[in-house]
Amino acid sequence: MRSILLALGIIFCCSNIVLAEPDPTETKSLYVIFDVSNSMWGELSDGTRKIEAARQAFHNIDGKLMANRELALRLYGHRTKSDCEDTQLVVPFGSPVTTLPKMRSLIDSVQPLGKTPIARSLELALADMKGRTGEVLLISDGVESCGRDPCALVKNWKSSGIELVIHVVGLGLDRPGRTAMQCITDTAGGSFYDSRSASDLSANLQKTTSAELGVGRVFPVRVFAQLFPKGSNARLVLPFVAMQNGKDIGMIQYAGGGTIPSGTYTLEVRNSFTPFRVENVEISNQQTQTLRYEVPVGWFEMDYVFKTEPKTKSRVGRLYRLDGSGKPGTDKIKIKPGQNLPLAAGRYRLVAWQPRGDFDPIDFTITLGQTTKAVLTEN
Repeated sequence: MRSILLALGIIFCCSNIVLAEPDPTETKSLYVIFDVSNSMWGELSDGTRKIEAARQAFHNIDGKLMANRELALRLYGHRTKSDCEDTQLVVPFGSPVTTLPKMRSLIDSVQPLGKTPIARSLELALADMKGRTGEVLLISDGVESCGRDPCALVKNWKSSGIELVIHVVGLGLDRPGRTAMQCITDTAGGSFYDSRSASDLSANLQKTTSAELGVGRVFPVRVFAQLFPKGSNARLVLPFVAMQNGKDIGMIQYAGGGTIPSGTYTLEVRNSFTPFRVENVEISNQQTQTLRYEVPVGWFEMDYVFKTEPKTKSRVGRLYRLDGSGKPGTDKIKIKPGQNLPLAAGRYRLVAWQPRGDFDPIDFTITLGQTTKAVLTEN
């Protein structure tokens, strides 16, 4: 079986998901794919243009820490506006002493222009590796724009016996972009990161290139997190956000989990109705890890009483969490009669949603471990 490690992104490096001690003198290849598509003119949340953030990040690399690596650089979207074959190996593999200055100079000089042929660039990167052991790192701010599916490509490779560990780091990706990139990492057992600022990107790249080969490395771990209301076996359908040093590192979805590097994390459920946070979670150097937590909750039930039975059979209420001043927040969830809904302790408001007759809203308090009931009565 061919084993080639590809990391889409600029944040992570590992040789294999194997815990044996590597040979520190072995040369590893680092193949960089750099996005020069037109959207790289856009800005990150700190106001820095994405192209400038990437240039800064490359200048912050300490070449002395890459002595045991061969480096190569591929650009895409840098020559024409609408060419899906515009992907070019501009710096072949060589010593960091010679290749890193060339890479910096080229990245400094290119101007964002064209499309985003990620799948084609991956195919060519695989060919350029020519059996080398190493990594491919992609700096990218967007998804495939050439009508192909990189995630499907990776699935095909995997079914053909090519084992790929793929990591993605984006620059200010939107939600569809994050979803598409995480599909790649989830399929290949890699990690996904998104840099929101120039400092994020620089730190991520420095972390990638400063670790000695096989020493102090983190490993991609497939994490499954099961969340239960205390006293119940009914799982909560909620994702965790994995954080380190106050920064979002990855998502652990309800179905399918998520892949993050080994390390120590804070996990958060960002939900107004069942918020949950656990600190100092150790993700160890193993291929998979399952976490299970109980969330302290109270329970809520509702019903309708009508003067005249409405034509619609739908019976749905809507809940809002109240803040300290008694005002409802923007988050809302639906509840039906007979449903036993777990809620965090606090103040809430129930309003009629279907049907929409003349019903007064009801404010109520949830106490941990207790069930609260409310009835929407038609005026």
